[in-house]
This record gives sequence, structure tokens and C-alpha cells, in this order.
Amino acid sequence: MNKVKSVAADVCSCTANAARAMWADKKDSLICMAADMLFFIFAGFITSAYMTRMVASLYSIGALLQGAEESAVLASDGLFSLLDAVGAAPHVWRIAAMLTLMTLSLFALYGLFHGFIWVHIFKILRIKTDPTTIFKRFVQVSVLWAALFFLQRVIFFVASFFATLRTKDPTALNNDPILLSFLFIITYFAMISYTQTAEHSALVSIHRSFSLGVRRVTHVLAAVILLVIVFAAVNYALLALQTLWSTLVLIGGTVTVIPAMTWARVFFAAWMHKLKV
Repeated sequence: MNKVKSVAADVCSCTANAARAMWADKKDSLICMAADMLFFIFAGFITSAYMTRMVASLYSIGALLQGAEESAVLASDGLFSLLDAVGAAPHVWRIAAMLTLMTLSLFALYGLFHGFIWVHIFKILRIKTDPTTIFKRFVQVSVLWAALFFLQRVIFFVASFFATLRTKDPTALNNDPILLSFLFIITYFAMISYTQTAEHSALVSIHRSFSLGVRRVTHVLAAVILLVIVFAAVNYALLALQTLWSTLVLIGGTVTVIPAMTWARVFFAAWMHKLKV
């Protein structure tokens, strides 16, 4: 019980210290917020463009297969033979191509903006680093997480494809707990690894992310739970604003979510630097 109280007290102290660090370095804090806003704008355009095409292809596949006789399915030599027979194969390859291009585009955008952001996060924390080294390490570390994220997306679209065959609803697996858990695990270790790039190489940062994430799981989860609570509170506040005036959501999101994201990085980086393995 005393250990829990000690961890809670340390988290609260680190929370306040992160806010004070941001206030003391307003310039770098504002730079991080501006970069986050630009990232979301560009990522939104890219994701919307590709997802619209992929969902359209899923609907097309569902429509083509809807008229297929059950006997034809059973008698087919295989799934891809059936897809080719009904003219759905081009849609499958289009989805694969769109998914690959979307992932590569988002990775390039993510590496550019978030590598830049983490350089300034370490500046806020007064951690002496070389900006070029941090940027390079961030991109190198992100390759692993991007590959795992791509795998998660492939699994999601393959599962969605088969769900579309059964339910004719391409959105049936949007909230699938297994796929969401996989995404949480990727995010969990990725967050830890980024905080280590100020002092360690990319490979060591990845190794330490697993070491810290597993051996100090109680301490790490304490910080993660706090972040979840903060962003859940922000989300509920925005939902309340939406009932009053929808435009307030955009304004409220800009003045709460964006600063909260910068604070979250500062807080989590400061917290992880307190932990040892």
C-alpha cells in the first residue's frame, strides 16, 4: 500500500513538473503544438483519401460476392479463384496497394513531424542532445513500430474482408478488442522507446522499451493510466461542448487536446527518465 502511495505521489509530482517545464519554455512548447496541428491536418487528408478508396473497394467486393451462389463458394478451388471468377480480384489488389501507400505516406509524415517534436520535447526538459542525432534515432526506432502497425492494419483489413463476406458490413471490426489490444501494445512500447532516444542508440532504446515496459510495468502503467484519465476528461468535456455548439468542439479541441499532447510527452519522458532497469 505504501508503495502504491509512493508511486502515486511521484506521478503527481512529475505531472506538475511537466507543466512547469512547459511554462518555463513557452517557445519550444508552442513549436511542439504547432507541429502536432500540422501533422493532424496533413495526416487527415492522407488517411481520408486512402480510406475512402479502400472502403469503396470493400463495398464493391461485398456487392460482387453477394450474388454468388453458396454452391459456387463451396465448389471454388479457393478464395482467390472465387474472387477472380466474380471480378473482385482487382479490388483486392487495389486495397493492398492503397494500404501500402497510405502506410508509407503516413510513416514519412510521422517521422518528419514527430522526430521534430521530440527534439523540442527534450529541449523543454533541458536534456542536452544533438537535434540531428535525436531525429535520426527517432526515425530508426519508428521503423519497427511502423512495421508492426502495418501488420496490424493488414490483419485488420484481411479480417474486415472476411467480415464483409459474412455481414456485408466493412465496418464490423472497427472496435474489435483483439486488434485494439494489439494496437495498444505497439503504442505502449513505442512511447517508452521514444523517451530513451536522448541518451541511447535506436537499438538500445528499443531494447530498453521492452525492459522498462515489462520489468517496471507497474510504474509505466501508473503513468499510462494518468494519461488515459486526462484525455478521457478532455474527451468528455468536448462532448459536453458539442451539445451546446458544434463549433466549440473545434475550438475546444485546439486549446485542450493539442497542449495536452505536448504535456503528455513531456510528462512521460520525464517519468521514464526516473526509472532504471
